[in-house]
Amino acid sequence: YNNSPSFNWTLNFRNQVHGDWVAAGKDVSAYPDPASDPQGLMDTKFDDSELAMEADRLVQSF
Repeated sequence: YNNSPSFNWTLNFRNQVHGDWVAAGKDVSAYPDPASDPQGLMDTKFDDSELAMEADRLVQSF
């Protein structure tokens, strides 16, 4: 599962959204920091999160 291309794409987009939100000053305390937990944003508990939905929008417009 985590070696599939879609996993890596999704992870990269979630990390991008996380970084964008940090840069914008948005509260990301509900999410793991990719710097200390590189695959943390791929935990299934985040699949329906605001961050995941924003990442999915980016994927669709890529």
